[in-house]
Amino acid sequence: MRSRLRLLRDRSGVSIILVAVSLVMIFAFAVLALDVGTLFVTRSQLQNAADAAALAGAQGMIESLGDSATAVDWAMTLAGENEAFLGVEEGSGNARASVAITEEDVTFPGDGLIRVNTHRTAASGDPLRTIFLGVIDPLSDGFTGVRANATASYFYNCGSSCMRPWSPPDRWFDANDNDLYDPGPGNPDEYYDADATGYRIPDDIGAQVVFKLGNGSQDGFGADWYYAVDFPPVNKGNPISGADQYREWIEGCVDEAMVVEIGDTLRCEPGNMVGPTKQGIDALIALDPGAYWDATAQEVVSSVPGGSPRIIKLALFDPDLGRVDITGGDGV
Repeated sequence: MRSRLRLLRDRSGVSIILVAVSLVMIFAFAVLALDVGTLFVTRSQLQNAADAAALAGAQGMIESLGDSATAVDWAMTLAGENEAFLGVEEGSGNARASVAITEEDVTFPGDGLIRVNTHRTAASGDPLRTIFLGVIDPLSDGFTGVRANATASYFYNCGSSCMRPWSPPDRWFDANDNDLYDPGPGNPDEYYDADATGYRIPDDIGAQVVFKLGNGSQDGFGADWYYAVDFPPVNKGNPISGADQYREWIEGCVDEAMVVEIGDTLRCEPGNMVGPTKQGIDALIALDPGAYWDATAQEVVSSVPGGSPRIIKLALFDPDLGRVDITGGDGV
């Protein structure tokens, strides 16, 4: 009887079981730590590739004057010059491979923006190999996905895309303060510097200007006049006229690749465009109805990520030239 009790109380083998269980858990945590480290490093590598590709794409847009195909090609090329882990291969450690992206991974989410997605996923045929997933689930293939993205902004020093179809005069030195450009013998101090815009930063940030359609006079015009214009510039193609196209140009960016540069000539719309102008502006305001100018912060307050679509770009014309005669009408 006593010998049986001693057998029941004998725990000499328990420590072996605990050690075995502990070793399994230590091994599992070690594998998990290895996989987590690989995931973080791979994510960082993909982020570096995305950052570099987005900057390359932005540079491509600038160098090509808005050719999105060039931007996509530059982004894909530079992404491929970066490497990221494929995961742990048996007997070879962490294998690396170039970061491959496709045209679908390069997008243009807004005016002056280019976005690049990089990845190691099953869908793209290059998922990241892990060890831990295979340990906890022997039926799993042990692969997982990792993604990163980057967005770069760009602008043209001597030109820009996504212009709206209005062209007011650039600012000049108004010597007699009558808001009309009327230089001449009777007003010798009035002038315009064609080498630089008359608007100044920060003095003119937040300045309010009420524009009205110009009357077509070439002898003088006001600082608050504008001309309704067609795109593309006459020196780059055949301008498209008409109320429907004009309204679409007001509502949003119709053609990212269409760039207006210094020295271009824009054809003036022959009609007054009152109706299409109101319709286009109403649609533009509806994209961000709550936006407003904060005079204290000197900025537009908007709930739209990336900036309000109501912030637009206009091509200013040279006051010294005014309206000029072109084939099919007038231009600025």
